[in-house]
Amino acid sequence: MKRSIWVAILFFWVSSLLAQRPNVLLILTDNQSFYELSCHGHPHIRTPRIDGFAAESVDFVNFRSSNTRW
Repeated sequence: MKRSIWVAILFFWVSSLLAQRPNVLLILTDNQSFYELSCHGHPHIRTPRIDGFAAESVDFVNFRSSNTRW
């Protein structure tokens, strides 16, 4: 977990050095599965606006999430 945070910080720091004003938009959703977006392969749900964002941006697809149940 700490390593991924440091990688993200390093990424944004380097991108800020390369560009004067980087455009960063971080979208967080609650109670949504990774596969509940049409850009990630859902056959029935259509998300055209989010698909447009995904086509023009970096899509983090290799991640881990812990179970919140006790």
